[in-house]
Amino acid sequence: MNLSIVLIDFIDIQGILKTYRFIPTNEYNKVVVDKLGDICVDVKGNADKDIGLLRIYNSDRCQLLSTQCKIKNFSYNLDQISFGFEHMYIPVESSNYGSCGFYNFMLPIGYRLTELHIVDPFDKKNKDIKMKKHFIYDVLYDSEKKVQVVQMQLRSGRGSFSFYLTGKAGLENANAEFIDYKDQNIYLDEDIREFFFDEGIKKSFWKHLKESVILEPSFNGIGIDLKKLFRN
Repeated sequence: MNLSIVLIDFIDIQGILKTYRFIPTNEYNKVVVDKLGDICVDVKGNADKDIGLLRIYNSDRCQLLSTQCKIKNFSYNLDQISFGFEHMYIPVESSNYGSCGFYNFMLPIGYRLTELHIVDPFDKKNKDIKMKKHFIYDVLYDSEKKVQVVQMQLRSGRGSFSFYLTGKAGLENANAEFIDYKDQNIYLDEDIREFFFDEGIKKSFWKHLKESVILEPSFNGIGIDLKKLFRN
């Protein structure tokens, strides 16, 4: 698939939302990806990067842009979290066919969704979030890594895509009814995977990060220190 953008959100139990955008370095390039479920993951090139549920083939021709904020619509109570945030006017090519972008939303390790709504923020007819126009998405869970990801295609005939996401999640041992999901291996590059899923940080997604530099990939010729990117 040739995409305009790959957008990835990570949320932690303090309500910090970290967003990463893979975009082409110029208008003549695309972000070239495959779904990891459709390929043999052991065959891999030097520029290939596995992020969540996607393989980005041409990371050397992409820019990685990152932002971080603490969302106001967030609460934590007895190992359960609730959250709400929006992304407005994500630039994608105008097209009524195929996928112009992909969005991944990753929960803190050990948390699973009990409620989720991804809706059209321009739907003003309905005040109740459950009655608003919902976008189609997939919920996937990796039982070995204890991580859950939501994936959605970004398609628009207007040249941009906007959505509001709100939901609730709890730890696996919480007395809660979790929403349905598909079993799926969720990948990050080996050294990034070690960084995220080290036993010492499973109880708190962003705490106790290793002091050493885990990986310094190059995007658009610029070295990126992931330790700094993921630091609170």
